[in-house]
Amino acid sequence: MDRWRRSKLVLIFAKILGVIFPLKNKTRLGYFFISIAIGHLVVYLAAKDVLVSWLYHDDYLNITDMEDFETKLPIFQDYLYRSYVPYSIFNSLYPNETNADSKTLSVSQHLYENLNQEHDPRLIVSLWLNSLYQSLTHNNKLNSQFSLPFSWASILDLKSNFRVQYSTDLSNLDCIQFLGFAQIPLVNYTRHCQSLKSSPSGYPKVKFTGPLNYYTSIEAYKLASASYLLHSAPIPDRLCLLGVGPNGNAVNIPTYRARHDNSYNKYDLKSMIYDYLLTVPNESSHEFLYKGMNIQDQVQFLKEFWSSTDIESSYIPDRLIDGDVTRIIGSTMGHSTTLQKSDFQFDAEDFVNELKNKVSKSIEILTPNSLDHRLLRSIYPFDSNSEPPKYFHEASILGTSRGAHFDWRFFQKIDYSHYETQAILHRISRAWLRFAYNVGLNTWLAHGSLLGWYWNGLNMPWDQDLDVQITMESLITLARNYNQTLVVDLTSNNRENLGIGKYLIDVGSSIHLREKGNGENIIDARFIDIETGFYVDITAIAFTRSVEKLSVKHKSSNELNQLLDPEFTNKENSNTIVKEDLYSDLYKLLTLMYKDENIFNCKNDHFYNLQDLNPLIPTLYEGVIAYVPNRYKEILKREYRKSLLNYEYGGYTFRPMLDIWVPNKICSKDRIGDRCFDKEVLLETKYTRAITSTHRKEMDTRYRSPITYTQQDEHEPLRVDPWIIKRSEKVEKFIKSSIY
Repeated sequence: MDRWRRSKLVLIFAKILGVIFPLKNKTRLGYFFISIAIGHLVVYLAAKDVLVSWLYHDDYLNITDMEDFETKLPIFQDYLYRSYVPYSIFNSLYPNETNADSKTLSVSQHLYENLNQEHDPRLIVSLWLNSLYQSLTHNNKLNSQFSLPFSWASILDLKSNFRVQYSTDLSNLDCIQFLGFAQIPLVNYTRHCQSLKSSPSGYPKVKFTGPLNYYTSIEAYKLASASYLLHSAPIPDRLCLLGVGPNGNAVNIPTYRARHDNSYNKYDLKSMIYDYLLTVPNESSHEFLYKGMNIQDQVQFLKEFWSSTDIESSYIPDRLIDGDVTRIIGSTMGHSTTLQKSDFQFDAEDFVNELKNKVSKSIEILTPNSLDHRLLRSIYPFDSNSEPPKYFHEASILGTSRGAHFDWRFFQKIDYSHYETQAILHRISRAWLRFAYNVGLNTWLAHGSLLGWYWNGLNMPWDQDLDVQITMESLITLARNYNQTLVVDLTSNNRENLGIGKYLIDVGSSIHLREKGNGENIIDARFIDIETGFYVDITAIAFTRSVEKLSVKHKSSNELNQLLDPEFTNKENSNTIVKEDLYSDLYKLLTLMYKDENIFNCKNDHFYNLQDLNPLIPTLYEGVIAYVPNRYKEILKREYRKSLLNYEYGGYTFRPMLDIWVPNKICSKDRIGDRCFDKEVLLETKYTRAITSTHRKEMDTRYRSPITYTQQDEHEPLRVDPWIIKRSEKVEKFIKSSIY
């Protein structure tokens, strides 16, 4: 349990004692300390779990839960890794088959009976992998025309979002009634809600076609986002299955909306289950129900196929792809750390005109749905005189600003525990970096993520997202070939996290407009965790004409001026330097850099030159291969000033002996970390030690020898996904109840 919650419980208990046993004024001080001691004792001993569950009714996790999970894993792992088919779906496929008698259930059957209605994020991935495997074995090659069915209703547990506050049927909740539920004034009501004539039991009569665009409650946002995904959201254009291709590369597979599908049907899930049962003729349907599917088996089948079958697998370069086909992707040319000026050069007008010419040619040869055509349709009209509308929308939750860290479409909740947040960011960081490495994108850590890397190779404990930058050339590649791709991370040999992480690549509509404008579209793309709404912010760095409009005298140019003259801050504060002469010199330097085409920026006015970035330094971040700019220290000093020396920030202190950031209130008198024996801190140190030790050695040798990494040098995930820990607790409970 989080520290602040423990403290809160202690104070509540102290107040209760004060009401029950009021003492005279002269003894109040002594009573206060006694009550605090008793409160601590109650919280930490027998009443702890009872009080927590009674007061908070939550399922918060901390790192001790992960330790407990790993300790007990051998006992129930065979059952934990099974994904079960919901009986309602099975019964729709085989309506004449009855369920087993609950009085004669085995342990496996009992477990199924208790979990068969719970959404398992691994099930749909297991079925996708099986469908791919069946296609490969049938054709003895990769069929470029192979595709997979998709629906948001099957991949996400949307129905649970419609049970947020109601215990009764939601079937009568239409858009007008939603006003009261969401507490939205009629005058400000969103234009994106449509009332439906009917809906199945348990589903509201609302259809959202866009973002809510109004501050409201968590429950209202969950309902609106689920309605949008259920009724209106486009499906991803393709899947990218990381780690299941030959040599550990990825497989790209186009998707299609399931035939005869509607918002509630899950036809894709049913059809793949039916096809899977045809491949196991010696197993009865109920045996399959109780046995379930193991995603690790499906991954292993594919690996064995690639290693034992003599087939030609073509790695088609992205630039030669005109349309979506099933293909193996992976960088076969290696990863160059040397960037060129051409990687950043971009002319919006030339880009749009060239794209239009390509689309015209594709229409002439009857391929109107080419990747170029999709890209052209996705961008805001270049010749428009108005600012493009805000593309990315976050969850606007009443009473907090934390909703800004979640994509509104996949929002679930605000109040994640520290462990949950770190575990989610851990896997999303690894997934993005592995995807970028596999595809061959030129990307590197930026802003808070770069600062986190500098200190110990990990995300900062107070960060809520990941920040990366990318060359303009790589952004165009991402937008053309991978926009609206759902990435599934299957790279880990650690079964605990396998198949849970799924991420949508979403590229904004104004990537060709390189000026800040009104600031609504400074983010070029996002890599979004569809299970939680957490995301990676992706911003492109480009050389554009926008530099000509800058004024070195403006306060917003402080970072730019430090790039032009590293001594700018000292000179500006000096009483002996004439400010007009200083600004004149800066303008001359800016003019020279511009003429040399050696000044690049993102749309949020962060500036760099080629020497800042080049060559990119290979490193490990969150345990996997990443890249950082060559002059990372200078960049961090420009952006955060004393960030490289400040051992305290955001309620945390960096403890060098532990190599992690620790909350100030824990071991507050131990600034070094050699006398801190807090259990959770010691566990955090234990689990992060492999990564932080590698980082410390790397930083010590940074200027003595070049460092290279291969994927064999990467670390396995250091955090178990929260969903699998919660699942294990249920599995353990059901196994115990069936045995005893």
